[in-house]
Amino acid sequence: PALLYAPLFLFLAPYCLRAQWRWGATPGKLLFGLRIYLVDQNTPLSLKQYTARFLGQFGIWLMMGMHLYFYRKESSVFFVATSLLIFLMTHALAALNQRRQALHDHICGSYVGRAPRPPSA
Repeated sequence: PALLYAPLFLFLAPYCLRAQWRWGATPGKLLFGLRIYLVDQNTPLSLKQYTARFLGQFGIWLMMGMHLYFYRKESSVFFVATSLLIFLMTHALAALNQRRQALHDHICGSYVGRAPRPPSA
């Protein structure tokens, strides 16, 4: 499984970190007018904070993927359900707080919010 995740990590890390650090979001978030901000200051994150956020996200994906990989021979609904439960628990936090922060947002003190609109002329 490590051989599967290494190329994914090597591709996603530079892509996500560069996009988030340069534009404050990945292209998908920008498409919907969203950006990533620090909770206390409503300012963009530093590269160190984006890295912590990305590693938190990747850790969740890795945990879910490894869980499914090791139990795939069982092909049991239980193991698929527990993998989904891991994902839902980490993202259920977003439904339980006002800023809609998932676990990886709590790790680095960030939230995803609407980008301010430029003033109209």
